[in-house]
Parts: sequence; structure tokens; C-alpha cells
Amino acid sequence: MKTNKVLYAILLCLSCLKSFSQQNDVQAALFNVGTGGLIGGIGSMINKKPNEKLTKLFLRGFAKGATGGLLVYGSKKLIYQYGDIENPSIAWGSKLMNAAGMSIIENAASNNKFLKTWHLNFGFNRLEIDIETRVKFRYKVMPYALYGFIYCFSRGNLSFSETFKLGHPIFFTDSLKINTYSSELAGTTLTNSILMSDKYYSSKQISHEIIHVLQFEAFGSLNTFFDKPRNELFMKEYKVIKFYKKWIYTDATNSIFSGLYLLNVDNSCFLNNSFEAEANFYSFKWKCN
Repeated sequence: MKTNKVLYAILLCLSCLKSFSQQNDVQAALFNVGTGGLIGGIGSMINKKPNEKLTKLFLRGFAKGATGGLLVYGSKKLIYQYGDIENPSIAWGSKLMNAAGMSIIENAASNNKFLKTWHLNFGFNRLEIDIETRVKFRYKVMPYALYGFIYCFSRGNLSFSETFKLGHPIFFTDSLKINTYSSELAGTTLTNSILMSDKYYSSKQISHEIIHVLQFEAFGSLNTFFDKPRNELFMKEYKVIKFYKKWIYTDATNSIFSGLYLLNVDNSCFLNNSFEAEANFYSFKWKCN
């Protein structure tokens, strides 16, 4: 499928991400199931193999992606529970469930077998497990996520206890000001690293920020739309390409999240930002005056 068709497919998925309201559990479940299904269905058509029929491919990919989306929804519900209970097992349960859901969506979008490849992200570190023929482990670095980690490291202190308690890099600082906003922040998420203000720390705020991490990582599924050109590039025998293929995971499409987030910033009410509205739904459930 040509590049312009891939871009149209991405725009379709992004429009769904932005326009669907999540005001109750039914809508939230439909949003996650629907977007997972769309990404799985569209991706499987983009990664079509010879003699495969598009309609059958889409329906099969949609069903697989929707299954992954249901797990993603469940992982977000667990994060909401963490805000009330503050139990580390809930946070890790959410992380593992989300990783399983996103793995299923990416397998569907890559037109692979349902359980072919699994992945787990920890900050800028990505562990991949391939179980198609025999179990293979691969470790890769995510460059854009590494940028977020370095930024948070430059602004705050890494809390090892909170990081291993929650499964995400957590940094603390005395005061948190970012030019995008007019007032001091309680917390912010850069890629999949979290920077918190000491003064405003709470389990609800952490839940809010973890949802932003899951939003960032969800955009990684769009990488599958570029599987074919990337695989063609990786067939070349240059040393730098071999190194990149072995050690680097291209998380460029995850940067789309950051761009869309900034375009949605509204200082009059932060809930007018669709990403903030979703994070709020699974944490504070505030309303604008």
C-alpha cells in the first residue's frame, strides 16, 4: 500500500482518537475496543500478503485488535482503582494487561499470528518476546522515550522506590513549571516518564499521569503501518542498519501524541484537551466550572 494511503489510515485513526467522548464506562470501553479494532483492521490491510482478500483481512484484524483494545480498557480501569487503593500489585497488573493488549493490537496490525510477539516497555527500554517457533528475547532502546527520560532526569530526582512500585520511571521536583501552562503543575508526563511535584503528590495524580503514559505508548501501534518499507530497509547489509535493527525500536509515531497534545492545550479549562479529559476520567473525574 502506498505511503499516501498509510497517511490517510493514520489520519482516520487519529480522528477517532480525538473525536470520541468518554463520559461513562460504556463509552470508554467502546472507544478502546473500537480504536484497537480499527488499528488492527487497517494495519492488516496495509501489511497484506499476496492472495489475501482485503475484506477478510480487515474483519480478522479488527476482531484481533478489538480484543487487544478490551485489555487496554481493563488496564485503564485498574489504574483508576489504584487511585483509590494505592496497591502496587494493581499498578503492575495494569502495566502487564496493557502490554498484552497492545501486543495483540500490534500483532493484528502487522498481519501476524494472534500471539506471535509480546512486548513490555519500561521507560525507554523495550523487551520483545517472539514465540512463533521458539522463544526469542530481544532488548531494544526507544529513542524518543529516552529523550523523555533524560528531560525528566534533568528536571527532577529519580525515585527508585516509586519507579519499581509502579513500573514507570517516576521523578520528583520541588516546583514544576512548564511554559505551555500559566500555573504550577502537580505533575507532567514526558513520553513515558513521569515528573511529579513533591507538594502535590497523590495516588490520584499518579493515576492521571500513568494514563498519559498509556496514551503515549498506544501511538506505538501506528508503527506497524510502516512495516513493509522498514523491512525493505532492514534487508540492506550496512553495519549501521544491522545495528539499528538489532538495538533500536523506532518510536517515531509515538511523537504524534506529543504534537497532538500540544495542539489541544487550552488554559481556560484543561479538560478541553481530549487527552487530559481521558486521564481525568480514570483519576479525579473533575469538571470545569
